[in-house]
Amino acid sequence: DSSSPTSPQGVAVAMVLLASLFGLCTFQLGDAGQALVVTLATAGVLGLLSLVAMALGRGARALLPPSAPFPVRQGIAGLFRPGNQTIAVVTALGVGAFLMSTLLVVESGLRSELALEFAPDQPTLLLFDIQRDQAEGVRGLLRGEGMDDGLVPIVPARLESVDGVSVEEILSRGVRRRRWMYNRLYRNTYSVERGPDERMIVGRWWDDPVEDPPVVRSAVASGAARVSLEVDLAEGLGVEIGDRIVWNVQGVPVTSVISSLRKVEWSSVQPNFFAVFEPGSLDEAPVTFVALSSSEDVAARQRIQDALLEDYPNVSFLDISLVQETLERLTGQIGRAFRALAGFILGGGTLVLFASLLTTRFKRRRESALLKTIGASGRTIRGILFSEYAALGGIGAATGILLGGLGGHLLLGWQFELDAGVPWATLLLLWFGILVLSVLVGWSVSGPVLRASPLATLREDGR
Repeated sequence: DSSSPTSPQGVAVAMVLLASLFGLCTFQLGDAGQALVVTLATAGVLGLLSLVAMALGRGARALLPPSAPFPVRQGIAGLFRPGNQTIAVVTALGVGAFLMSTLLVVESGLRSELALEFAPDQPTLLLFDIQRDQAEGVRGLLRGEGMDDGLVPIVPARLESVDGVSVEEILSRGVRRRRWMYNRLYRNTYSVERGPDERMIVGRWWDDPVEDPPVVRSAVASGAARVSLEVDLAEGLGVEIGDRIVWNVQGVPVTSVISSLRKVEWSSVQPNFFAVFEPGSLDEAPVTFVALSSSEDVAARQRIQDALLEDYPNVSFLDISLVQETLERLTGQIGRAFRALAGFILGGGTLVLFASLLTTRFKRRRESALLKTIGASGRTIRGILFSEYAALGGIGAATGILLGGLGGHLLLGWQFELDAGVPWATLLLLWFGILVLSVLVGWSVSGPVLRASPLATLREDGR
């Protein structure tokens, strides 16, 4: 059959489509390697959907219990009758479900990444670039408005060497991934207490009564300062507890030893850092301060800003409530764009499904005429159609959504380096919607079939 996907014509058409997809992805992504990954992933999805459709057609007869009602058995039998459109319909539905579920997973991951965690006691005002000699004056302004006057020190530094190897030598070896970890300017801090959004993974904090391991004690005895690193940074640098890092702090080398690793919740509004030094280790280093205070009183925040402009014009301020509004508006726009694209895909999938069912309308008219002739009621015929369309829609949508959920999760990690969860509740609603849509489309196409006269239909077929 020249229309079969495995025929020479079908293979040629598939190759042309994949080549076109590769060219389009290369143009859009600007990277042939990434375009090849997308093309192979798409081909894999289409192949899996075709295999599922073939398995559905061949396995339906064996898995259907003989005790099932006649409309169900007859409807499922339509999946493997001669000239069936099972592969075409399941593939069309599955591709649409795959694309929509992938978009929903990516949208959910991006929205959760952009959404800051705001609570009633979270800071609403950020002050930064406070100099050492301005710290007490800024504290006084905050106390005067009944706001938290805590200041967080910021000490800028760059990596000079990691575990005895200079950064220049490391970069000369051709480090391809995460070069930013070696090149960036770090803004570190020193603190007595661990932050509320930090979780200790391994090692000890300064106030922990448990002793440091011997390798850390030895480094401290030789003059190294204890430092706590964020766990992903430590993984990227390839260091662990006891390894030494030399920092360039305004031209002065500062040797540190890693005494603990922390997991940081970066979406929090609280100040978080890649590296936290023990108190006393950076007292002589050039430092600026930031302040995060909370106040629901808009007038109080405005008075603070006015006083800063008058007395400390170099100190910058940011109303975090405005940041929240901007992010909410941005995430809303992203969500609307993704939903519009998903609706476009759903519309295209509906047209493909409608066209696939139209190709079998004459066969369905003849089958319905024969069933009417032997006494089948309209209710029985509708039950047959419902069973067939429900099986096609349910299996096709479920396969596409499962592949889309996995694909969206992998895409977030590959392109955005996000480890976001899959919104299974939303995908379940999507599956139910596609199932209902496939049944409705099938019934709309089959309406004329049920209204046709049996004798006229059989006469048209030459019987």
